[in-house]
Amino acid sequence: MKRVCLICSGETRGEGSVLLARAAHPHLAARVARVLQNAGIKHSRRDSILTITAPNSSARGHVAKVLMMGLMPVERKLVQLGGGHLSHLFGGPDVDQYVKIVESEWFDRAMAADEFSIYFQPIVDLKANRTFAYECLIRLEGDKLHNGAEIVEAASIRGQVLEFDSYARVKAVETATKQHLPNTELFVNFFPSAVYDPGPCLESMIEAVSRSGYRPQDIVFEILECDQITNVDHTRSICQYFRQKGFRYALDDLGVGTNGVDMIEILEPDYVKIDKSIIWNLSQPAQRSLLDRAVSAAANVQAAVIAEGIESPQMATTVKNLGVHMMQGYFFGKPNPVMRDEMNLSGAADLRTLAQVMKIPQGIAEPAGEPTSSSQLELVPVSSASSRRTPS
Repeated sequence: MKRVCLICSGETRGEGSVLLARAAHPHLAARVARVLQNAGIKHSRRDSILTITAPNSSARGHVAKVLMMGLMPVERKLVQLGGGHLSHLFGGPDVDQYVKIVESEWFDRAMAADEFSIYFQPIVDLKANRTFAYECLIRLEGDKLHNGAEIVEAASIRGQVLEFDSYARVKAVETATKQHLPNTELFVNFFPSAVYDPGPCLESMIEAVSRSGYRPQDIVFEILECDQITNVDHTRSICQYFRQKGFRYALDDLGVGTNGVDMIEILEPDYVKIDKSIIWNLSQPAQRSLLDRAVSAAANVQAAVIAEGIESPQMATTVKNLGVHMMQGYFFGKPNPVMRDEMNLSGAADLRTLAQVMKIPQGIAEPAGEPTSSSQLELVPVSSASSRRTPS
């Protein structure tokens, strides 16, 4: 069933659809009325309730933006906006929140038209000199490219995180199936809070995997924001379900919060992904210590560690020297609609450096003649890394 954002919908009454505003007290309502009057927006007022003529979504958005510009921040928090019924106001959004809701209407349109795309970013194993997996990343192409963070924020604003999380997982598997590379794994993001019961919530995902060329052990669920897990028991039950069905799982974004290392020991993942905020600041003792503790905790539960945010050969060398051989980042490949077994590097100097990092024979890494503006080094997929836990 399609969900409708009630607080954005208006009801036809009289001359057209209306938007209601409820101020915290009559004096503030009078102030709102003056702002609307100065902007030439037709309205009526009774005590703390204002009825504003707004025949369509564009008009409602305009009203909200007028109020956002005309009221002080503290006043905007005390004014609630909603559709053409008083019940929409109670517990409804304030002015700033309503503006975000209106501005994110593109999300509903994209969901209805199935316009989202999946991009793939390679994850490499420098010990085996292989691309062994791809992370699936949601995108929306159009006048501007909406990245995953923007899309997830819009889903949250529109109250559709559960629906979108399920949609994105299935979309990832179905898209990857069309260009399935043998012996590669697929990392698929999910929010534990969006899975209220693993059975029914993951049913469509399991069906999509069964229709694809992937085996359950080829699918790795990335638990987003692992440092911010509040319901540990619930998350543990989801992880147990994954393992019972033959899937694997990873802790993502470790280092963003404060309890990520503890989660490694509690949830016993197959992979631990270290956030780029740690990788980019390894010169700081606190960040280096966190990486060391994460690597140690991962070893205790036989989990492989992946460093995120690798953007240069120097970063790759530093991380490799600290004992982390699996990496992901723009140096190895940006997110792309097509799975690629190659890295795009700029110049022979990068290739020579990469040869030292990966211990590739120099003759392979050095192009003959003068350095070119760009070169490519192929990474052959591998089915599994030696340090990973064997699926049960």
